[in-house]
Amino acid sequence: MLPTHMGHDIYIEKIARHLSCHSRFVDLVCCQAIRRYRNGEIESEVLYSNQMRGKIFACIRTLFLRTHYLHERIITPSVLRVIQNQVEKEAYGIVLASYLVTLVCLLNSGKKFAVFTHNDEFKMYMDIAQQSANPLVHLVAKQSLGWLRREISRLAQVSVFLHISSNDRDGYERALPGHKCLITGVGTDLDESPQWGSAPLDAPVILSFVGSLGVQMAVDALNNFYIHFYPQLHSAFGPRLKVRIVGSQPGTAIQKLCQTAGWELHKDVSDFVLSQLLCESTFTILPFSYSNGVKLKLLRSLGSGTPFLSTTVSRPPNFATPLGCCFSDNVEDWTAAIRFWLSQPDRFAMRQRLYDQAKANSWPRIVDRLANALFVSLRDSVS
Repeated sequence: MLPTHMGHDIYIEKIARHLSCHSRFVDLVCCQAIRRYRNGEIESEVLYSNQMRGKIFACIRTLFLRTHYLHERIITPSVLRVIQNQVEKEAYGIVLASYLVTLVCLLNSGKKFAVFTHNDEFKMYMDIAQQSANPLVHLVAKQSLGWLRREISRLAQVSVFLHISSNDRDGYERALPGHKCLITGVGTDLDESPQWGSAPLDAPVILSFVGSLGVQMAVDALNNFYIHFYPQLHSAFGPRLKVRIVGSQPGTAIQKLCQTAGWELHKDVSDFVLSQLLCESTFTILPFSYSNGVKLKLLRSLGSGTPFLSTTVSRPPNFATPLGCCFSDNVEDWTAAIRFWLSQPDRFAMRQRLYDQAKANSWPRIVDRLANALFVSLRDSVS
């Protein structure tokens, strides 16, 4: 979807843009456009008419057709026609699909495939089925899980699975031992010359939540923060504490929560404004009670030199806690982390250290590794 708001959309756009530096060009088929990248820049964009199905309608189709929710949500007749026409007319060396449901549309094209899985969908839909109090959502999650179990073997025979983390890989490995896969990792943007400024001892304590605000996961995370973290943090820091909610397409629930709690809502901001807001933040917060695909948020915080406070479910595997940051489900630990940060005499140097750490996960470096791995994988499949 363009413009990109959701984490998976941002991820695919960054991959396409930087992968074009390793090939003649990269075509990105989006919800309403076909965009060509060359040498890291947009060369052309052709729009077409399409609209994703509504969530309720997609749920109903999923149950009646015994398919997968994402298939019914995003694979419309228009998208299917554009994808198949594009793949047929171009001599692509490899086709990269976003989500397994997209790969299904391509099986008869005779191309070489790899597919970005984005999350451990088995875990994600099992969690939704177990935790949701909505009967429709519960049934749709179970149906989507059933579709995955039926289709995964067929899809794995014709493609390489591209997993973001070893945890995601392990989830698919339990369902299909020995499947062909690569771990791609997640990249981040780096703010150019971030302006942190000086923060006096009595400066506001600014906590910022950043992400797509139109999804249930964001609503649940902010409710979790409001109930289990915010009261004690507000008691500890009083009027110094300021909470900013920054993101795209906030729904009614989040708008009401911000109004009730007195939090600042910054909606649909530009990349430049986002960078400013992150640099002004004392911490970013990730108060998720369940988690899929939040490593992008962690790294984006570090890419601004800003420490984070996170619940433990958001911790990626083998991810060491950066200096000044905190992974904990205990509000006392968050409070202590804030006090520790405020007590440091040279926070500028600490921010610089976080920023330098993020450089190892810059998008050019991540995609460079991916391009090399794809080349080896393609070479081995031919030999």
